[in-house]
Amino acid sequence: AQRGRRVFKKASINNRITVYLGRRDFFECDGKSDRIDGMVRVKPAEFKEGDTVFARVTCILYYGMDDIDTLGVKMRSKLYEQVQQVFPPLEDRPKLTGLQRKLLTKLETDAYPFVFELPPGTPSSVTLQGNPSHGVHQARCGVDWDVEVFISTAPDVKPSRKSHVHLAIRKLSFAPPATLEPGLAPHGEASKKPTFGGGPVTLAVRLDRETYFHGEPIAVHVRVDNPTKKSLKHLEVLVRQFADIQGEGAGTTLSVKSHVVELKSGSECPITPGQTFDHTYTVTPDKEGNEDVFRLALDGQLKDEDTGLASSTQVETGLEGQVGITVKYEVKVKLHIGLANDVTCRVPFKLLMPQPDASAMHIAPAPDASVAPGAEETDGYQSLPVTPRGPRMTFDELAEMDNDGASLDIVFEEFVSKRAEKFFSEQPDRSDDVFVDDADNGDNGDNG
Repeated sequence: AQRGRRVFKKASINNRITVYLGRRDFFECDGKSDRIDGMVRVKPAEFKEGDTVFARVTCILYYGMDDIDTLGVKMRSKLYEQVQQVFPPLEDRPKLTGLQRKLLTKLETDAYPFVFELPPGTPSSVTLQGNPSHGVHQARCGVDWDVEVFISTAPDVKPSRKSHVHLAIRKLSFAPPATLEPGLAPHGEASKKPTFGGGPVTLAVRLDRETYFHGEPIAVHVRVDNPTKKSLKHLEVLVRQFADIQGEGAGTTLSVKSHVVELKSGSECPITPGQTFDHTYTVTPDKEGNEDVFRLALDGQLKDEDTGLASSTQVETGLEGQVGITVKYEVKVKLHIGLANDVTCRVPFKLLMPQPDASAMHIAPAPDASVAPGAEETDGYQSLPVTPRGPRMTFDELAEMDNDGASLDIVFEEFVSKRAEKFFSEQPDRSDDVFVDDADNGDNGDNG
C-alpha cells in the first residue's frame, strides 16, 4: 500500500501564497526544540514592486480578563517573536530538511523554505478552559503559538488581510532524561490538636516519586496516628492544579486553583481511638470528567485535536516569576478531626509527558560548519507527528523521506487554523489593527 505523510496546506484569500506545514505540534526536550519548518509557494507574476513574503512565529499570552481594558492595559503580551524573509530568497538560505526536499520535489516551482529555531526555555502552549455557562464569546486565556506568512514591503508594515495566512500551532514539552531515576520520595507531615481535647492527631503523606506521566496512576500513602478518644470518620484526597498567570502590567496577575481529582474515604474509615492508620489511595489526574471545569489548564487546544491536562512548567533557575503561565500540581490530604477543624498535608509533584521511544527519536545532529548554506540535512524533530487521525510514522519511514524514498508520498490536508471553539469565539482577541485596509492597499482580492 502507498504510504504517505500528512502535510497541512493553507492558502491566502487571494491565492498569492500557499503555506505547507508538516505538523501542528512541536516539542522541546532537555533544551532542544523541534524546528518549525515549512514551505511557501508563491505566484511572482501577481506581485507588485516591493512585495516581499515574510514568515513569522509568535508566542502570545492572553490574560482572559474582560475588564482590564478599562485600566488601559492590553489584554495580551507578546512573549516571543521571530521573523524571516522567504521571498525573494536571501543568499543565506536555510538548509533544507527532509520534509522540505520532498515538498520541493512535489511542488516543483516557486516554492521557498522557512525554518525557525526556537531558543530553549520558551513557554509551552497552555489553554485555560472557559466558563460553559457564558457561551463561546469569552476572552481567551492562555499561551498561544502561531505561524504567520504574509506579503508586505517590510516585516513591521501591516499586511493586507487577503495576503495573510495564519496557522495555529502548539509547543509542548517532554520530560527531561533521568526523570524516573530513584530519588528522595516527596512527603509531608502535619499535626493538630482536636477541639474536643486529647493529644495531637498526626497526618503523614508520601508519594513514590516526584514526577509522574500523564495518565499514570499515583499511589498516595497516608498514615494517621490517632491518640484521641474519638473516631475519625472523614478523610479526603485531592489532586489540585495551580495555574499562575503573570502579565506585564498592574492588574494582570491571576492565580487559578482547580480540583482535578476528589476522592473521599470509604470502608477503610473510621480511624478508631488509639489506632495507627496506614492506607494507600490511588488517584489518576486526567482531563476526562473535568471538561467543564472553569479555568482548568490544558496543553494548548486546537480545533479537532485532542489534548489533556497541562504539563507542569519546567522553570529554569532564575526565570521564576517571568511573564507567562506557570502550572503546578499537588496532592492534598484533608482529615476532619472535629467541629470546623481539619488537619491538612500537601505534597507537590510534577505531571509531564513521557519521551518517545528511543527508536522513534529523530533529532538533528549539531550543525556542520562545513556545510554550505542551502545544503541538505535531516529534520530537526524531537519526535514523530502524532495526531488522533493519523498514526506515527516510523523512524525508517522518516529516514526514507530523508533519502527521497519514492514509496513515501505526501498527502495534503487543508489547515484549519481555528482553535477550540467550545468556549471561545473563532479568533478571539485578534484585533483588526494588525491588517492594513484592503481598499487603501489596492488589493481587490482577485484569485486569478
